[in-house]
Amino acid sequence: MKKLITTLVFITAAYALPLIGSPDLIIDWRIVTLMLAGAVMLLTQPAFNFKDASAHKDDDRSSVILILGAGVVCQILPVLEWAYVRQLSEGTPNVVAITIGLSMLIGGLAFRIWSIRTLGKFFTATVQRVEGHRVIKHGPYAIVRHPSYLGATVAMVGTSVLLGAWVAGVVSLIMLTAAYAYRIAAEERLLTQEFGEEYSVYRTGTPGLIPGSSCRQWARVAAAWSRQLEKSTPMLD
Repeated sequence: MKKLITTLVFITAAYALPLIGSPDLIIDWRIVTLMLAGAVMLLTQPAFNFKDASAHKDDDRSSVILILGAGVVCQILPVLEWAYVRQLSEGTPNVVAITIGLSMLIGGLAFRIWSIRTLGKFFTATVQRVEGHRVIKHGPYAIVRHPSYLGATVAMVGTSVLLGAWVAGVVSLIMLTAAYAYRIAAEERLLTQEFGEEYSVYRTGTPGLIPGSSCRQWARVAAAWSRQLEKSTPMLD
């Protein structure tokens, strides 16, 4: 029930309310597709609740709130740009952009769902310690350390590409990168504490977010956040 309520709130906030000035666009196939994709994303992941976020705030550092907020904004912005800017000058639909956007949306969702299923009970909405947790190195986790974040980013940026909302796409990419860099810093700090050398070796040999890349710039951002977190929170005994 919590998942269903969260999904309905998200769809209303991200797709319905932004189109209140052009209600006829709510039934556009692109918006309907985005609503379905949003429902799939939320219904295939653990439910979020504020009680859980509060209970694990020391480890999570409110990263789940940041990601949820960024996710909603990154759906609202392209819908607004498409409905009130692009629609005024849209001629023949850009078939290439639509094809790429749909591919990003479907591919990103599929990769995220694969990641969630691979991690199983160890996948949580908040950064937290889970009994019996171990370092998962197979499946999508053999490609990148944070495949669910990669899938979510590709899918959400795909929204902008599908709608031809290019300004919103750039803004969304920046916002999501910042939100996930913060989340990764909190998560990898905990994983390093829990698994020590094992996770350090895995981290060294596996890219963080971009397959086939050393992700040096991303690592520097995450490392900077990690250092800040270590300054503000004492290590566990």
